[in-house]
Amino acid sequence: MLVGKVEQRAKQSEQVYTQATQALASAEQNLKSTGQNIEHGSVSIIGSAVKKPVDEFGQDLKNIRSEMRKASNELEQRLTEVAQTLKRYTWVSVGTLILAMVLSVGLIAYASMQAHEEVKNAKWIGSFNTAVAIGKLTPCPGDEGGLCAVVDKKYVRLDK
Repeated sequence: MLVGKVEQRAKQSEQVYTQATQALASAEQNLKSTGQNIEHGSVSIIGSAVKKPVDEFGQDLKNIRSEMRKASNELEQRLTEVAQTLKRYTWVSVGTLILAMVLSVGLIAYASMQAHEEVKNAKWIGSFNTAVAIGKLTPCPGDEGGLCAVVDKKYVRLDK
């Protein structure tokens, strides 16, 4: 379940990165196109008096485009780091799940062995109780007490 969520987050991160890259490319193209349109239109209409501000504006657009490329590269680098981190978390999660599974199997084996021992003990106690119920085991007669087995209507002391 955790691995699925991590993979889903990684896919979402890739989608966001792809969308951001496309948006930056589109904005770059629009800025470039807009800059070129403004530059050509202004030069022909206004003439040489306005050429310097238009050239400065074009330079500013180039600077903006350069900054957007830098931002895009930084975003790509960060997304790559996030993807690598998610992969590490995924492997750590898988390792943790495997460890938990191994521990669970060990615990189940131990509990099974304990249950088997309890069944053996219960059978022995059942045999003991049956022997008491049919009169084969009984407290020894007299003041000494103890446990006796009745064999051919004679008491055989078991605890000495």
